[in-house]
Amino acid sequence: MNYYHLKDFDKALSHYNKAIVFCKNIPENHVTGLIYNGFAQVYIEKGDWSKAKKYIDSAQSISDKSEYLQLKNEVYSTIKKYYTAKEDMKNLTKVQQKQDSVVSKIQEKSSEFINKSYDQLEEKNTEISESSFIKDIIIVVCSMMMAGGAVGFVMYTKNRQKKTIRRFREIIGQINTQKITAKAEPLQEENRAEEQDKAIDYEFSTVMTTATELKILHQLEEFEKSYLFTNNNISLSSLSSSFGTNTKYLSHVINTHKKKDFNNYINDLRVYYVIKKLKDNYQYRKYKIAVLAEEAGFSSQNKFATVFKKTTSMSPSLFIKHLQTELSEKV
Repeated sequence: MNYYHLKDFDKALSHYNKAIVFCKNIPENHVTGLIYNGFAQVYIEKGDWSKAKKYIDSAQSISDKSEYLQLKNEVYSTIKKYYTAKEDMKNLTKVQQKQDSVVSKIQEKSSEFINKSYDQLEEKNTEISESSFIKDIIIVVCSMMMAGGAVGFVMYTKNRQKKTIRRFREIIGQINTQKITAKAEPLQEENRAEEQDKAIDYEFSTVMTTATELKILHQLEEFEKSYLFTNNNISLSSLSSSFGTNTKYLSHVINTHKKKDFNNYINDLRVYYVIKKLKDNYQYRKYKIAVLAEEAGFSSQNKFATVFKKTTSMSPSLFIKHLQTELSEKV
């Protein structure tokens, strides 16, 4: 487990393999279940879904037959990670309900254990007048801790939901205030070739003039209207060539005026492009995430989901869910 938390997954797998070999000579028990669960956690982190599912099934098979509640809790936590990564909200909800039931049983067992310990303590210390006082203090402290933990968890969940909704409405507000423009035509190939030749032959000065900076800013505005950023082959080099400038100047203008580097600039344009499509066209909300990723120019669904969450603080599926709720409330 230590290597897993240190993100050294290969060493973690090596130790889990040694552990499972050691356990082959004894009947399956909760320790075996924890080992399988460890395998599943590592493969989830590595993105190997088939192996992750295999070990999840093995761990769950043992935990279902086991009376060891902590094993069940650990396995359900791993299954939740798996369904979250797979964006399977239906099964995620089912597993959450099962885990909530197990957590309740653990709490009940803890309470029974505490009460039993108090009873034994009272029997052994009947001659000590302070025993009842001590018991009351411990009960109050434990109750306060449990109540405080429950309240803290509820408050944390509510605050996180409020922050998500606030961020969602902020993004929609940004989309609503954007000026809608027609799609610009891409540069003609002959003009692009001519500009590239000029860029190669021209000896750029070491200091960019104000006129050049304003020209590049204007070109970036036209570029943002053209949706050429959805081309998955776009690069700093190709864009600077089409602008008739060099990569140093273009990178400087983007960093200074857009407050981000080239890759984040392009990725943000793509994310907001998808958001506007989702908001304006209900059909887009029915598309698979992979389709949205491809249309926006991302190399993969995982890359799109990662960038989308970084930009909006929520996953694409959660954003669509909020969007459907928001729009239904306005109908």
